[in-house]
Amino acid sequence: VSQPLRIQGLSQPPGGSGPRIVLDGSLLSGSTPGLNLVASGCFGGNCYVEGLDIINFPGDGIRVQSGVWSLRSNWIGLTAAGAAANGGGIRVFTEQCIIGGDSAGQGNVISGNVNHGVTLDGNNNLLMRNWIGLSVDGTTAVPNGWDGVRVFGDGNWVGSFSSADGNVISGNAFSGVAIDTGASNTLVLNNRIGTSANGMSSIGNDRFGVDADGGPSYIGLSDAGNLISGNGYGGIGLQFGADGVAIAGNWIGLNAAGTGTLGNASDGIRLYSSSNTLIGGPNAGDGNVISGNYTGVSVDAGTSATTILGNRIGTNPTGTTALGNSGSGISVNGSGVVIGGDQPGDGNLISGNGSDGVSISGEDAGDTTIRGNRIGTTADGLFALPNGGYGIRALQGNNALIGGDTPADGNLVSGNGRGIAIEKWMSGVVLKNNIVGLNANETAKLPNGSSSGIDVSAPDTMVGAPGAGNVVAGSESAGIVLSGETAMGTTIQGNWIGTNRNGDAGLGNRIGGIFIARGLLAQIGGLGAGEGNVIANNDYAGIFLDTGHSISFLCNSMYGNDPIGIELAGLGPEANDAQDPDTGPNHFQNFPVITSALASGGMVGVDGNLDSLPSSDFIVEIFHSPACHASGLGEGKTPIGHFVVSTDASGHGVFSQSLPLVTNNGVVTALATAPDGSTSAFSPCHALSGPNAGTLQVWRSPLLSWEGAPPLAVTVVRSMGNAGAVSVTLSTSDDTATAPDDYLGTTQQIDFADGEVMKTVLVPIIADNVTEAQEQFHVSLSNPTGGASLGAQANVDAIIIDVGADFPMYYLDAPSIDEPATGQANLVFSVTLTPSDIERIIKYHTEDGSAIAGLDYEAVSGQLVFPASNMVQTQTVSVPVLADQLAEDAETFYLNTHSEGQIAVFASPGIGTIHASSAPPMIFKDGLED
Repeated sequence: VSQPLRIQGLSQPPGGSGPRIVLDGSLLSGSTPGLNLVASGCFGGNCYVEGLDIINFPGDGIRVQSGVWSLRSNWIGLTAAGAAANGGGIRVFTEQCIIGGDSAGQGNVISGNVNHGVTLDGNNNLLMRNWIGLSVDGTTAVPNGWDGVRVFGDGNWVGSFSSADGNVISGNAFSGVAIDTGASNTLVLNNRIGTSANGMSSIGNDRFGVDADGGPSYIGLSDAGNLISGNGYGGIGLQFGADGVAIAGNWIGLNAAGTGTLGNASDGIRLYSSSNTLIGGPNAGDGNVISGNYTGVSVDAGTSATTILGNRIGTNPTGTTALGNSGSGISVNGSGVVIGGDQPGDGNLISGNGSDGVSISGEDAGDTTIRGNRIGTTADGLFALPNGGYGIRALQGNNALIGGDTPADGNLVSGNGRGIAIEKWMSGVVLKNNIVGLNANETAKLPNGSSSGIDVSAPDTMVGAPGAGNVVAGSESAGIVLSGETAMGTTIQGNWIGTNRNGDAGLGNRIGGIFIARGLLAQIGGLGAGEGNVIANNDYAGIFLDTGHSISFLCNSMYGNDPIGIELAGLGPEANDAQDPDTGPNHFQNFPVITSALASGGMVGVDGNLDSLPSSDFIVEIFHSPACHASGLGEGKTPIGHFVVSTDASGHGVFSQSLPLVTNNGVVTALATAPDGSTSAFSPCHALSGPNAGTLQVWRSPLLSWEGAPPLAVTVVRSMGNAGAVSVTLSTSDDTATAPDDYLGTTQQIDFADGEVMKTVLVPIIADNVTEAQEQFHVSLSNPTGGASLGAQANVDAIIIDVGADFPMYYLDAPSIDEPATGQANLVFSVTLTPSDIERIIKYHTEDGSAIAGLDYEAVSGQLVFPASNMVQTQTVSVPVLADQLAEDAETFYLNTHSEGQIAVFASPGIGTIHASSAPPMIFKDGLED
């Protein structure tokens, strides 16, 4: 063609719904096309092919070899009745052709072809208003045999900036739009891909909606996004070296109204071996809505430098209701992934998904940054739109930053099924400036289900930093949990735990501020400026150390935790012992005893002593609080100083310090930290009034006990002063619980020597084999002598919780043994079960602590079978301990247990201690875990 040409089928009178001129190549062979367009005179839009029905050619339906052509209002691959007819599609080798048009009726129907619907080998071509892979009414699939549109050239446009000009590309046998490896600068705009023409039902392409393997391309732009829903593999797939692709403004997995889901069967967006991808953006309209799919965004191994900004993942377009992806919102197994940012509009809303909000999992998951996002809430951050799993779960990988150095970097992680988990296969995780468990304003609780705020079982995790702490409050469980010796090297600094940045009350975590199970070498707070945490207003305890050692508590502000500031092993307060030989959590490090505190002239003189390991140096911290807790046990609202105390050969050390204090009112308390980093519980309070006899009170109100469990430990605390010998009478009396049927009553005098501050009386609780409601009796102190007075908790209730045979309880002891000189010896654990109505099976296995299986003991596993019985039963587990001929300190290992059905564990794991063969045996104390 050497001059302008119009091949015009529309000039024929209409005789039905389709074109009147049909080109049928059924009798041809080879690769003959329907139209082979070769032109030197076609430019500027003066050559047209329109209104034809082209079917059954062995080659392309229309092949454009040269010239600038407009192809519009044609049916390619369909009969006049709209049935598939083995068409060859459209293939364009030239530039600047327009397939479709910008007016109603100018789009082509390109369906039922054997190969791709449209193949763009040339550059800078435009497709608009076409239906590709659909029936002529846009309601059912008439698939092209391969992709709807296949792009090989550069600068091609599929759709345009006008929403009316988009194509509907659905129902194809492979992907809707496929951008080949050599293609670049493709724009895919304002299309509906994988849906019906009206966008309200799924007609999915079998693979991806858009599959991009090439160079820089744009899949949607601000205000020119695509609807990509209902596809078989996923919405968008970037793979095989895709580089520099931007994905913006799309709705992926929704219907056209944004009111419901038409999910892609797998991922909304999946990145395989791609690089430099931008999903969303910082400006209004850049963000995608990615909801209703399996995973929202999946970043697979081999992918690098992915940035995800300003998207809504798992919600409706307004971020007010959940339209969740059934799996995770974002799954990361690539490197260099950045999720959110610190500028307005950078953060993503990741809420309403069925599993985790963000999951990091895989050996290739390195250098991940998650900042400025709202995870588990509505867009305004005030209400919950839960992700069903964790808000953030870092399962495997290295070097993840969650939050950042400024408050704008922090994430809001609230309202989810669980909070944040840093699991043992991760390393190098840092959390800064996040809000966990409150709303965005930090004014109300928005807990992550019934779980803790942050769970850490990975090594070298940093939770907070000076000037960049997290707010971890409002949880139904503990604020922060350290779990297992794999969490060694964790630091927790500069955080607000149980309160907000203003220190407001009513925001505490329900089961403690920080809970540590089998921890090792962790530091909570620090001696440097800003390293201490505020741990306040938590129920149960500020810090609960169940098992583990070398856990330091340094310069934290602790107040308002009820009933105790620091709890070791759940036994209640632990009295000091000579030379501190016992094992257990933080080796039950002895606390300092303050013998005098006198404030004057902006200073306070503090005198006291510490009995602990001989010939050792200890850090002693002194704290001030406006008042003492009713238990008599201290917390410490304001750290006022720390210093080193050295013990002599007998383990005794003394101190006398003058420290700055601007008030003459209140009380002081103390902590001691051993050379291995193990910190004590708080000392009893001492008034700022010099030596005095003090006050006497029961440590907790009410006391808690369980039928068939170890005896109730009633600890009497002497606080406010401890000068001179004093005594007090402790007695029990009946209420709904009666002695001796429910407990063994007692009346006895308790004597305190000069400087002695704590005594414990054990009250046995009887398993009476009667199903009954909760009962209680009374514990009272009376007749103080030596100038002592009674404190506020001199009369308390002791509650007995019935352990029914239909829901029994079991507990383990903590045995010890000397290492045998040769061969082996058995360390025997006792496992005790309360009365049970049916047979119960308790499975067990050993786990290393500082003692190593194969070197120090032989690993064992198995199960104990307890028959139904109305009596308390005890069985044993024997663990062989080995002679290793090494000079070493005491070592520990664990006997873990597990049971199914309605059965509760009262004290587990069991802790076994192996002493060096030359060491004297250690004495363990059992008590009540509340």
